Amino acid sequence: MAGPGSALIDYIPRRNDCGAARLLAWQAALLCGLILVLSQPARSQDSMRVGVGLGEYYSYSVPTPVQVHLPAVSVARSIELEFVVRSGSDRGRRDILRTDRFVKRVQVNAGQALDIEVPILIPQAAWSALDVTAFGPEGQLIEKSGRELQDFTPLTNGQYLAAIYCLDQATCQNVQAQVAFGGSSAENAEKNKYLRLATFREARTDWWAYRAASCVVLAGPIAKFSHGERDALEAYLRSGGVLALLEDQVADEDFLAAYRNGILDSAPIKVGRGRLIRLRSAGSKIAIPDVAHRTFARFGLEVSPSGEQSMGDVLLQRTGVWFKFPRLRWLIAWLATYLLIVGPINFAILRWLKKLEWGWTTMCVLAVLFAAGFYLSAAARRPKNYTLDNATIYWMDGRSPVALEDVGVRVSAPGRGDVRLAMNDGVVVLPSTLRSADEPEVEVGADMLNKARMVQGWNIEMGLPIVVQMPMLRWSSEDLSFQGFHRFAGTVHWASQTKLRNDTGMAFRQAMLFDFSANRQYLLPALVPGQEIDLAEMKFGDIWTPDRQPNREFLRPFYYTNADNSTPFSVAEVPYGGFQILNTGQMFAGVANDPVPGADLEPAAVQRSATALTLVYLGDR
Repeated sequence: MAGPGSALIDYIPRRNDCGAARLLAWQAALLCGLILVLSQPARSQDSMRVGVGLGEYYSYSVPTPVQVHLPAVSVARSIELEFVVRSGSDRGRRDILRTDRFVKRVQVNAGQALDIEVPILIPQAAWSALDVTAFGPEGQLIEKSGRELQDFTPLTNGQYLAAIYCLDQATCQNVQAQVAFGGSSAENAEKNKYLRLATFREARTDWWAYRAASCVVLAGPIAKFSHGERDALEAYLRSGGVLALLEDQVADEDFLAAYRNGILDSAPIKVGRGRLIRLRSAGSKIAIPDVAHRTFARFGLEVSPSGEQSMGDVLLQRTGVWFKFPRLRWLIAWLATYLLIVGPINFAILRWLKKLEWGWTTMCVLAVLFAAGFYLSAAARRPKNYTLDNATIYWMDGRSPVALEDVGVRVSAPGRGDVRLAMNDGVVVLPSTLRSADEPEVEVGADMLNKARMVQGWNIEMGLPIVVQMPMLRWSSEDLSFQGFHRFAGTVHWASQTKLRNDTGMAFRQAMLFDFSANRQYLLPALVPGQEIDLAEMKFGDIWTPDRQPNREFLRPFYYTNADNSTPFSVAEVPYGGFQILNTGQMFAGVANDPVPGADLEPAAVQRSATALTLVYLGDR
C-alpha cells in the first residue's frame, strides 16, 4: 500500500517544468532590478540639494547666499543645519588651514519640504569646499551633502556682476546685449575684461542674496512678487547697490513709487546708499554707473561689489576706546632712572659698604625689580573687565524712514578665553579679519616645516539674535562689522525752501548740514524730534579750504585726518573722516547716543562707548 509520500517520491520532473521554473526565476530577478532602477531617481530627487551664490557667482567681500533643499519629513521636528567651509593654500595636497562653521536652526512641519537660504562667509583661498549637514533634535544625522566651491565663480581682480531678472529668452538676450555692448568701444573693451552677466527667474527674499551683484536689472514683471521679495530688492538698493528698472517690463507703479516721479532716462536717483536707474524699455542703453572697486581692484584693494564699503568700523576707529601704551617720554624717563640706579647709585652704595663683589647680584636683582615694576605699571592701564564699544552709522535719504545700519563693535578682553557676542536687530556679519588666540604673531616654524599656519575661522550661530563665538588673548580686542536695516518714525527732510525738519524720532546732540555743491557747511543746534530749523538763520563756513581739498578723481572726499581719539567725536569731522560720502548734493549729519543695536557678551561686559551717526542724503537743489 502506497504511503502518503509515494506520489512525491515517484514523481519525475519533466523538461518543460524545469524550463518554466528557470524562466520564472529570471522574470522575478528582472522585475526586482527594474524596481531598483526606477526607484533610484526618485530617491536622488528627494535628497538634500545645495546651491551657492547668485547665478553661481559669489564674492569674498560680502556674505554668500547658500540655498538648501531638504525633502518633506513625516513628523514635525526641529532641524539644525551645519555649514562647514574648509579651505587651504595648496590645491594639490588640500591641507586644511582654515575651518569656518555656521549653524542655523529651523522648525519644519510634517509633510513640508524645507527650502532655505543662509548667508555664509567664504574666505579667499586656493581651494575651498562646503559641507552641509542636517541634524535632528537629538543630534542624530538626517542627511549630508557637500559642494566644491571650485565649481562656482568668485568675483576677483576688479570683476563685477550684473544680475538680470527676466522671464523670456528674447528679453534676456536683448538686455544682456545692452548691458555688455551699450557703451563706446573703449567702455565695451573695459566691460569685456571685468563684466560678468547672470540671469535669474526666481526672486530672492533676503537682501544680502543680491550683494554679489554690482547692478541688478529688472526686465520682467514683478507684480506677483511677495512683500519679502520686493523688500529684498529695495534693501539691496539701499545697501549701496545699483537697481535698473525697465519700466515697460516691470509694470508695477507701486514699487519704489516715491522715487519714480521724474522723467525716464534721467540721471541715477539716490536711494539710501544706492542708485536707482529708470529706463523706458529693453532697447534702452543700460549704462552701469562706475563703482569705486573697479579702480581700487587694480591696486589690490578688496572692496564690496557695489563699491560701498561698510563704514561702521571707520567710526569705531574714531570713537572706540583704545588700549593706552606708554609714551616715548615715559619710556626714556624709566630707562634713565634704571641706568642711574643700577650704575652710579648701586656701585656708590656697594663701595661705601665695601662689598663691590656683590655687584653681580645687585644688578640682577635691580633688573628684575625694574622689569616687574614696568610690567605692573603697564598692566594698571589695561582693562579689568570685558568691554564693548558700539559705533553705528545710519544711511538714509529724505524720502523714506528706512535706514541702512552699519555697525562696528569692539570686544576687549582682560584675560584669555572664549567669548560669545550676540547681536540683535536682524543684522548679518560682514567679512573681517579674525586672529586665533593660539596663533603666534610671527610664523616661526612655517617655512621649516613647509606648512602654512592654521588660521582662525568663523564660528557663528545664525538666527535672532546672531551669535559669534571667538577665542581671545589677554588684553586683546577684536573688531567686528555687521549690517542690517532700521526703520525710524520718519526722516530728516525739507519742510520748505529753507527749513529742515527732524521727523526721525531721535534727539541729535550735534547736527550739521553739508552743501557740497555750494561748498558750505551749516552748524545746527541740538535737534529734538519734530523740530524745524531755518537755514537762513544759521551760521555757515567753507567745507573745503586750501588745507583740505576733496578727492576729485572718485567724487568722494577720502580725506583722512589724524584725529586724537582722546577727544570726543564731532559731527564736523564727517567730510574729512573717510566715511565714503558723495561729494555732491546736500547731506544732513547728526550724532546721538542711540539707537544702537543691542549687543550682549558672555562673559558679561561693560559698555564703554556707544555712538550713533545719522547721515541723510537730501539731494541737490
